[in-house]
Amino acid sequence: MDINKSPELISGNMTIGLCAFIKTFHEVSWMVQPPNYLLLACHASNETV
Repeated sequence: MDINKSPELISGNMTIGLCAFIKTFHEVSWMVQPPNYLLLACHASNETV
């Protein structure tokens, strides 16, 4: 349903916050022992998109 909405409705602050959150937990998933590769792949794909 959101695909038909105007791009002006996208919040810049929320996008920046989401990117920071994803980047933080991308690093955490890599640093934990043992590394959580599934979570790492999930956050990497989200950051790419």
